[in-house]
Amino acid sequence: MITGGLGFIGSNLAIRLAELGADVTVVDVLWPEHGGNIFNIEPVKERVRINICDIRDKYAMDVLVQDKDYIFHLAGQCSHVLGQADPYPDIDINIHGTAVLLESAKIKAPDATIVFTSTRGVYGSVAKLPVDENAVTNPKGLYELSNLTAERIVNFYGYNHGLKVINLRLSNIYGERSQMIHDKFGVVNWFIRLAMEDKAIKVFGDGKILRDFLYVGDCVDALLKETLDLMGIGGSRFMKTQDERSVLPVANVPTPATPRPLEETERVAETVTQERTGRGGIR
Repeated sequence: MITGGLGFIGSNLAIRLAELGADVTVVDVLWPEHGGNIFNIEPVKERVRINICDIRDKYAMDVLVQDKDYIFHLAGQCSHVLGQADPYPDIDINIHGTAVLLESAKIKAPDATIVFTSTRGVYGSVAKLPVDENAVTNPKGLYELSNLTAERIVNFYGYNHGLKVINLRLSNIYGERSQMIHDKFGVVNWFIRLAMEDKAIKVFGDGKILRDFLYVGDCVDALLKETLDLMGIGGSRFMKTQDERSVLPVANVPTPATPRPLEETERVAETVTQERTGRGGIR
């Protein structure tokens, strides 16, 4: 079962699992602007079960988790910008929703392996690179804080109730099926849209801030490997590449439609001393 299974990463995971012959159930509430779309699973739509419901619905979760061997929990409020403006979706969906799902799993699917996808943002600003699991967590926004809290809830159900669980912290995933309708999250795909429309790409600061960009296909590979290798009942892993890149080269990758040279990229003259929270740039 995949919560958030019609969204960006969830749909890519659903397609991969269906192609491998798995019996897949996708659960999604199709929350506006969060990328959920039935078209995302078009290649396998006849081979998966689709349930449009909310992870906060205890009765729905009680039914859906039954007899599941693996539960990938990807559903959640995933916009840092929205979390800064309105705290309640993060608290209600990311924290409360995770607790509802795990309580149902404890009772109805105690032998299932549960994988929760969190965010690299739980580390906040860091003193040294590369970041690893031993770095101190210091989330700077409510979205990141709610994910860290959800991680702790996941670990609680592992340590106290014996569920097989793991938290996987993701970092700047890009690729097919990512939403491109707004710039609140999914920055690489937003850059691609701007390039396709031959519009200027705004970069805050000098563009030298480092980010770890991970292709969604590699993310799915890592999700499956970590799930199959899971031996313990808790803990967090940071999924990343070994190749941090600055933002400016990403903003200047040419496309067939817009072979833009470096000097055509619009830069915003603003010194960045910490992670940005504004719209339209890099976080």
